[in-house]
Amino acid sequence: MNKVKSYLSPQPFKLWQVLTVSCIIVYVTVSIIYIFYGELNADEGWYLYAGKLVYAGNTPYIDFAFTQTPLLPYVYGFFQNFGSSPLFMGRIISVLFSSVALIFSIQTANKINGPVAGALTASLWATFTYGIYYQSITKTYALLLFCMSVAIYLLVTNKDNNKSFIFISALVLLASLTRLSALFFAIPILTFVFIEGTKTTKLAITILCVVSIVLFGALTLPNWPSAYWNIILHHTNQWGDISNAEKAISILFRRVPLLFLAFPTYAALLIVILGFNFKTFLTFLQKNRITQLILLSLIMFAVPNLASGGFHSEYFVPLLFLLSPILSCVIIAIWPTQSKASRIALQVILLSTFILGFLRGGQSYIDISGGKLPIREVQELANLVQTQSDSNDLIFAFEGLWVAVEADRFTLPNMAMAQFSYFDGVSSEAVKYHLINDEMILEALQNQEPSVLILTKTDWDLLASSEVFEELQKTILANYVLVISQDNFGQTQDNVKLYFRVQP
Repeated sequence: MNKVKSYLSPQPFKLWQVLTVSCIIVYVTVSIIYIFYGELNADEGWYLYAGKLVYAGNTPYIDFAFTQTPLLPYVYGFFQNFGSSPLFMGRIISVLFSSVALIFSIQTANKINGPVAGALTASLWATFTYGIYYQSITKTYALLLFCMSVAIYLLVTNKDNNKSFIFISALVLLASLTRLSALFFAIPILTFVFIEGTKTTKLAITILCVVSIVLFGALTLPNWPSAYWNIILHHTNQWGDISNAEKAISILFRRVPLLFLAFPTYAALLIVILGFNFKTFLTFLQKNRITQLILLSLIMFAVPNLASGGFHSEYFVPLLFLLSPILSCVIIAIWPTQSKASRIALQVILLSTFILGFLRGGQSYIDISGGKLPIREVQELANLVQTQSDSNDLIFAFEGLWVAVEADRFTLPNMAMAQFSYFDGVSSEAVKYHLINDEMILEALQNQEPSVLILTKTDWDLLASSEVFEELQKTILANYVLVISQDNFGQTQDNVKLYFRVQP
C-alpha cells in the first residue's frame, strides 16, 4: 500500500507534468493535421453559410433554416470576417476552442485528484483521434465543449464562490444556445448554483435565464412553425412512425449497445469501475458532491442524444471528453484498493484505450484521395465560380455548399442547409420551413435563376427519387453547360459536377 501511495503521490510531479505537456502537444498536432487533411464534412458548409447569412442581416428560423439553437453562426460568422478562407478559419476556431477546453479539463482533474489524474485526462484526450476530428471541424462540438468544460472547472475550483456561480450559469446557458441537448446538462447545474447562491446571485442567475429566454424567443416566435420544425421536428421525425414504447426499446436494446460497440474500451473502463469497484466508486462520489453534480449533468446530457431521431456516435464525442477527468479521478481513487491482478487488468484496458483510440477511427478521416488538401479542392472550384460569375449571382448547391461559402456567393433562397434543405413535401410547407422541394427546384432551373450548379453524387442520389427527375435532367442539359467533372471530392470522396448557365 505504501508503494502505491508513493507511486501516486505528487513526488514525481515533473514526470506527470512532462506527460501532460506531451499529450497537449500531441492533441494540438493531431488537430492541426485535421485542419489541413481532415475530410470535408457536409455540416461545415451550412454552419459556415449560416455565419455568412447572419452577418448579412438575416436571422435564423425567420429568414433561413437552421436545425440547432442559434449561437454558433454568430460566433463563427464573426471570425469568418477576418480570413480569406471560411473553411480554414472555421476549423482554426474549432481547434482553439477545443484546445482551451483540454487545458480546463486537465486542471479540473488536477483539482479533484492531483497531477496523476491530470496526466491521465490529457492522455485520454490526446489519443481519442475520432473525437479530435470532430472537435477540429466546423460543427457545434468545439464551442459546446469549451463552454461546458470551463463551467465544470469553475464548479470544481470555486464551488462556494458566488461570482463564479454567475459565470457558470452564463456558460451553461451559452452551451444550451449552441446545441439544444446541452440544456439537459444545464438544468442540474443551474438548479445547484441557484440554490447555493446568495440573494444577489439568485437575482443575477434569474436575469441571465430570462435574457436567454427572451433572446431565444425573439429569434423563434416570429416564425414559430419554422423554428419548431428546425429545432425539434427535424430531429424527432427521423424516428419515423413508431410508438414511444418502440422508441424506448430501441434506445435500451439497440442504441445503448451500439454506443458501447462504438467506444468499446471506454465501455470496458466503465464495466471495470462500476462492476468490480462499485463500493469504492460510491465512496469517491460521496466525498465529492460537485463530482456527483457533474456526473448527473453529463448523464442528463446523454439522454437527448440517445433519444434523438437520428443516432450517430459523433453526438457523444463531447460527452466522452467531458467524462475523461471524472474517469481519471475515479481510476486514481480505486487504484490503492486493487489486487495485483486487477491493476494489471486496468492497465491493459487503459493501454488498449490509448492505442486503439489513437489508431481506430481517426485515421479514416484523413483525406488525401484527390492528391490535394480537401479544402484546396473546394477553393479551386470556388475560384472558378468567382471568375465566371458576378457577386450577386446565385448558386444552386446541396452538399457542395462549401464551394458557395468559399466563393463568397449566396445560394438560391431556402437552400441554407445543404442537402438537409431538400424537403419531400408540398411547396407551401417547404416555404414555411425555408426549405426547397422538387417543384421549386425545377421552376428555378427552368427560369435559370442560379448562374452556377454544383452537383455531387450525393445530390444526384437525393434527386433521383423525385417524380420530376427526368425533367430536371433535361432542364439542366438545356439551360446549363457542364464545365468540370471532378472525382474524389467532398465528404464521400466522390464525383462533383460544375455547371454554368447558358447565356440566352
